[in-house]
Amino acid sequence: MSVLKKRNRIPCAALAGAFAALALISCATGPAGYTKSLAGAGEFAALAAGGAVYLTVNVPASRPILDALDIPLTRNMNKKRAAQILDRTRSAAAAYYPAGSPRRFQAAAQGSYPKGRADIAFFFDGAWKKRKSAAGGSYWHSAKDALSVSLSGDRAFFSDGDPFTPQPGVMSPAGFEDFKGGAAFAGWIENPPELFNRFLGSLGLPFKITATEAFFAVHQAGGLYQGTIRIKTPAESDAKGIAAMMRIAGTFMALSGAAENGERTPAALLAGVFFANPPEQDGVYLTIRTASLEPSGMALLLSQLSVYSTQNQP
Repeated sequence: MSVLKKRNRIPCAALAGAFAALALISCATGPAGYTKSLAGAGEFAALAAGGAVYLTVNVPASRPILDALDIPLTRNMNKKRAAQILDRTRSAAAAYYPAGSPRRFQAAAQGSYPKGRADIAFFFDGAWKKRKSAAGGSYWHSAKDALSVSLSGDRAFFSDGDPFTPQPGVMSPAGFEDFKGGAAFAGWIENPPELFNRFLGSLGLPFKITATEAFFAVHQAGGLYQGTIRIKTPAESDAKGIAAMMRIAGTFMALSGAAENGERTPAALLAGVFFANPPEQDGVYLTIRTASLEPSGMALLLSQLSVYSTQNQP
């Protein structure tokens, strides 16, 4: 009898441990009703206000760029796990926040995510711990990777802090959806003068861009990608003046090469793309089209955009 009891203790203990693990895993879910509250809302509704740059991504169309881009998901997470998440993602909205913000990035994706399988993987990986969200519910967080994740069927949420945003979240500006069209990437800059003037200052160019709005998009054509930036200025005279200065700056950059110690700086490389084509002026709007780039080149351009938009003002 005692032998039977001893034999039964092992499977009973294992069963109890399994039930305990499942109980903990089942608690790592998004806030009750959170995904329902996003139904019918804009694609940026899951993101918090205060971002420097907001963007939306068509993941299949932009996958070659994403594979070359240093983004938090692929930088901080196990590469295989990150690739699996990207494989299952149709689209994503993301934001980058300035230095000193409670979070530096946040993303909300739509696709097909095997929640149960993912929760089990996170549970048995010692680097990931369950945390409570301020919006209710919970998520997985890895302090080592500076990454928080919640997968919920057809939704996934990521951040370096709490990945959930109390509603209402952010709405896209008027005219953005029409501008975006079928772009692989598209977004807007919250404070365009600060970003553009920091960039121009780093190149030693003696003029400033006055802008009340700035949208950007990346379109794919024949395996290459071209970026478009549309700037809205306060008045038509501002647009004309900026266009004239940009043409002069483009000529100057082409002649000087903007080299530092014989090597082109990241800012100079970006300028070579930014000033590749003369700006197009239409009333108060300026449209800038970059050179057509390989995925790696477009990844560099987008990474520099995030650097100039999120660093502190000197």
